[in-house]
Amino acid sequence: MPNNTVLNEIITNRSANNLVRATVQMRIKRAVSPELSQQVKEVVESIADISGAPTPVVTPEGIFEGIARLRIDFWVPTGKKVEITAALMQALHASFPDANLKVLS
Repeated sequence: MPNNTVLNEIITNRSANNLVRATVQMRIKRAVSPELSQQVKEVVESIADISGAPTPVVTPEGIFEGIARLRIDFWVPTGKKVEITAALMQALHASFPDANLKVLS
């Protein structure tokens, strides 16, 4: 069960796993292609603290008015999510300067 509040009591998931999932959305004026997804995945995998297991996933979510939308899910150590997500956003922006990036979780 995820962390949540139920009947005014905080429920905490005390999993043995020390990783948490982070999600970034990327919008870019390009056609969605396996090459674009692979390029994005290579940028994600270049960030040292992003976990390789489970592996990062780049999912094309669609195209609207010529703008491709990709969902990027990756796993990071608990307590480093903000720092590592910021590093990824910086790396994605450097590789895809015309992309619009948004942190989803």
